[in-house]
Amino acid sequence: MNLTQSLRFHASPYSAHRDKVCIIEEGRHVTFSQLNRRANQIANAVHGLGLKRGDAVGVLLYNCYEWIEIFHALARIGVAMVPINYRFVSREIEYIMRNSEAKALIYGSQFAEIIDQVRANFNDVPEDRLIRIGEKGPGREYESWLNQGSSEEVIVPVDETDVMYLGYTSGTTGFPKGIQFMNGSRLFHALVFSHELSLTGLDRILINMPYYHGNALFFTVITVYMGGQAVIMTKFDAENTLATIERYRTTATSMVPTQYERILNLAEDVKRKYDIRSMKKFICSSSPLFPQIRLSILDWVHEANLYEFYGSAEAGLVSVMRPEDHRKKPNSVGKTALLQQVRLLDDEKREVPIGEVGEIYSRGPMMFGGYFKMPEVTEESMHEGFFSAADMAYMDEDGYFYLTGRKKDMIISGGENVYPDEIEKVITLHPSVFEAAVVGVPDTEWGEVPKAFVVCRKGSKVAETEILEYCRARLAKYKCPKSVEFPESIPKSPMGKILRTKLREK
Repeated sequence: MNLTQSLRFHASPYSAHRDKVCIIEEGRHVTFSQLNRRANQIANAVHGLGLKRGDAVGVLLYNCYEWIEIFHALARIGVAMVPINYRFVSREIEYIMRNSEAKALIYGSQFAEIIDQVRANFNDVPEDRLIRIGEKGPGREYESWLNQGSSEEVIVPVDETDVMYLGYTSGTTGFPKGIQFMNGSRLFHALVFSHELSLTGLDRILINMPYYHGNALFFTVITVYMGGQAVIMTKFDAENTLATIERYRTTATSMVPTQYERILNLAEDVKRKYDIRSMKKFICSSSPLFPQIRLSILDWVHEANLYEFYGSAEAGLVSVMRPEDHRKKPNSVGKTALLQQVRLLDDEKREVPIGEVGEIYSRGPMMFGGYFKMPEVTEESMHEGFFSAADMAYMDEDGYFYLTGRKKDMIISGGENVYPDEIEKVITLHPSVFEAAVVGVPDTEWGEVPKAFVVCRKGSKVAETEILEYCRARLAKYKCPKSVEFPESIPKSPMGKILRTKLREK
């Protein structure tokens, strides 16, 4: 079954959801039947470009409703969507279009200049396959193009192993890798997420993460699948998030830690100005919450439930931190998710005992279909059918997992393994600390030692000696930072992941 077939069911004349609004974007309201009609038009218009099942289409847009109708249109005819990060520069856009072998591009006119510069280097993308949303730029105008497509249902035999979505990594360690998401795995993705995060057709989910990131797109698709509603923000703004919750009475949202931090840092009178009592579920993903931030969120959303999940684009949902777990296990990322198998292995691929750190390997029906045109890299990431994102963790006797950091970020000091995440969690418990990052730096005696970068809370100040003493009282001596710097901010990716390479370069 194709994940997007649910839209056809909801749009059916016999469905109670046919005339229900499923997408809201800045006053624009789209019903299930309207979304289904436009998805058919786009699907037929894509066929009119000469594309067929197995081809791919690049999409370069800011957040907008069109993302959703394009996704449903392509998926129902077996054409893969290739989202492009709008922060990418020309060479990165060119690389993704060429590497993905995309045969068309749908883009916003805000990117007309950069597309005009690089389109000659795309493979097999003539100008009539450039589709533009907006007034200026090369190619066809979107609305006039899709209106050439019939609204009749498109019947294409799409298989569970067909690629629905080809998402590219951020490329912080080199050129991005294309992650293949298959139809079947995305269906399980929707079912597991809706079960574990208690999402139903009664939910109205707020989307304020960028759609080029799989998190935002799939939470919207899952909501449509369940018969719910999605409210789309063009871009994230902390206060406007609260205003949007109040205006549309949203019930759920998924955000990264950085977004939660920005909301928490709003002045108290600003936060009190908005009524957010409609919210039942706050979800956090993409990078782990520091304990202090987690507890601050719980204090702020005490009438709603907080869910946190650990996983990866490749493996899907691996573990879930449920609302009842946060205060009793504040450092954990939860227990194994539904239908997942998890193993913690040492360097010899042997399972480690409870309480010892190992590399996380997981297997389940949400698994990706491999890295596009990179079989060797895919094979390196697998072991006996289990995938590893090179994250390290240990499990306690109750079955809760605790991340200790990335394998490549591990510091070997005097022969001992030191994990930055463990040190960071300790430092951020200091009442004057807002956030922290730890990296290994060269040392003539120990090989390398931990160095901390600490950002203080507004109005607070703390000395290096105080942070060092705070760590010595809570960590083994070899784990303690040997020096501390106090930058104004810590470099992060758009999804809130610490860019340790930039700190090491510094």
